Amino acid sequence: MSENPESEALQVHLVWWYWFGMLLCLIFTLGVGTLVMWWTARYRYPRFIDSVGIVKRDGKRLFWKDLSSSQQIRVENQKGNRISGAIDLHFGNETVKINPYVFSEGFHVLEFIRKVSGRSL
Repeated sequence: MSENPESEALQVHLVWWYWFGMLLCLIFTLGVGTLVMWWTARYRYPRFIDSVGIVKRDGKRLFWKDLSSSQQIRVENQKGNRISGAIDLHFGNETVKINPYVFSEGFHVLEFIRKVSGRSL
């Protein structure tokens, strides 16, 4: 890991179908579903991840030193196969959701977090 945190940064993008889902929710739920999806994206998902911490989409910076716990979200189908790789990161009373299926960068986000935070999630 280099001394310059900016050299170890990852910008996180939402996948196209998330935005498409927001559009469909706008039509079918008269905007209520879109507001829920927008709120989740803005206050729960990261925009940037670097060696210092995470910047959420609302601009709030959370530091790795303040990471209190992480929780794997497990979803299994009827055959017992794991179909989710999501993780919730808890920084005191703040939670950041890391869902590889929602990010264009996919599971690279999880690997990058393991690398820059120095933690096994």
